[in-house]
Amino acid sequence: MFTIGSDPEFILRDLNGNLASSIGLLGGTKKSPRKTKHGWIQEDNVTAEVNSLPSHSLEEFISNHKLVMDDLMSILKPLDLTVDIIGSATFPSELLSHPLASIAGCDPDFNAWSLSVNPTANYQTTNVRAAGGHLHIGSNIFKTPMDRIGFCKALDLELGVPSVIQDPDARRRELYGKAGAHRPKFLSQDGFDGLEYRVLSNFWMKSDELLRFIYSKVELIVNNFEEEVEKAESLQSHIVSIINKGSVEDAISFCNREGVAYA
Repeated sequence: MFTIGSDPEFILRDLNGNLASSIGLLGGTKKSPRKTKHGWIQEDNVTAEVNSLPSHSLEEFISNHKLVMDDLMSILKPLDLTVDIIGSATFPSELLSHPLASIAGCDPDFNAWSLSVNPTANYQTTNVRAAGGHLHIGSNIFKTPMDRIGFCKALDLELGVPSVIQDPDARRRELYGKAGAHRPKFLSQDGFDGLEYRVLSNFWMKSDELLRFIYSKVELIVNNFEEEVEKAESLQSHIVSIINKGSVEDAISFCNREGVAYA
């Protein structure tokens, strides 16, 4: 048994295609998200973030994301704004003058491969802003802290490497989202321990097919947990290098060689 929630972020644009900031427009923050009919919405730096409800099935996973996006669009439409599903964008300095535009807004996360703390993104020295698509996974298979570590490694194998093919934008990973990036998750609203997987961008929000792809990979790991972890650990150097360097050619070669579906 498992559940999946998420907190994808989105770059905003006006109706002329110009970049826009979310600051002061959405009415929700990290500490106090704005409750909507189908989830939560918040401002995260200059991006717009949605928090989906935990899903217990593929159908629910797709529906929950469509519904919370409807909530977001109902707020953005009167403002003549829309979302751009891209991993990063370089903002003009005038949109980054607000103090909140220099705050990453995230607690540190952890590297499952090195068991070390990752540095927090530094938004004070760059105009690049990133949009993640993090997954919140809970399951009754997590019995020890190392189970979360192993699951994250398996996610790198099944989702992290394929994500390089689906989203070749490597700039986001210069800020955060390198291999193994995760946070532990303890008995949240779905009643399960688990993890927040922080390697992915928001690319998987582009279509129902990609939502199915995400769900199927998590289901694969849950159903074949020990085998998937063992395989990931045996391929550690390849997995970490491909994700961190963002080499599409290497990712395709790896997936074909190791039988990892990437579409």
